[in-house]
Amino acid sequence: MSIESVLVEIQQLYTEEYEILPLYEEWVELQESFVEEFRRYAADDIISADFDTYESLIVGLASRRTIERLEDALERYKYKPWLEKSFYDRYPQYRFLERYDLSEYPKMYRTMIVLERMRIKLLELICLLDFTEKK
Repeated sequence: MSIESVLVEIQQLYTEEYEILPLYEEWVELQESFVEEFRRYAADDIISADFDTYESLIVGLASRRTIERLEDALERYKYKPWLEKSFYDRYPQYRFLERYDLSEYPKMYRTMIVLERMRIKLLELICLLDFTEKK
């Protein structure tokens, strides 16, 4: 794939899938459904805050001047470690959720899927830019 085609895919994911997602308040419901697991694995953590942090990085990079930010090798170097990890890799205390079907929380679930797709595409873009620069 070319840099341009990956960049187009990122922008399409952002404008056609992420931007149209409704705001959601499903984190409270999720925590109530898995209260014991949250107590056991993430008692002192706030999943909505951690997800907001994760989401902000991906969306911020995908939504504004993506190529301008990533043209600089130092910027790519800073973003790459963040993008190499999925939400559950970055916040392993929530890994217990991977065992469950979270589609009961459709807005949150859809957001997670779109963000994961954007994350992978952003990482692909970084790898392409790195490869191109080394030529």
